[in-house]
Amino acid sequence: MAPFYEGNRYLPFVDLIKLEKVDERTYRSIAWPFSPGGEVGQGRAYGGHVYMQAAWAACHTVAPGFLLHVSR
Repeated sequence: MAPFYEGNRYLPFVDLIKLEKVDERTYRSIAWPFSPGGEVGQGRAYGGHVYMQAAWAACHTVAPGFLLHVSR
């Protein structure tokens, strides 16, 4: 059996996107990269995980009342 890799543990969404504030405009992930598929993706982050953390960090850098908007 392969050794347990923290990044492949399924977490609630709210825990998966947790960030720590480095300075006024910089945030860093405190969740291990989530790489579905076990050993093949070990040490690599799933793109959706990274995208969501970036969007969540961006939401923390604007004044209250502003929303994340993606145009087509």
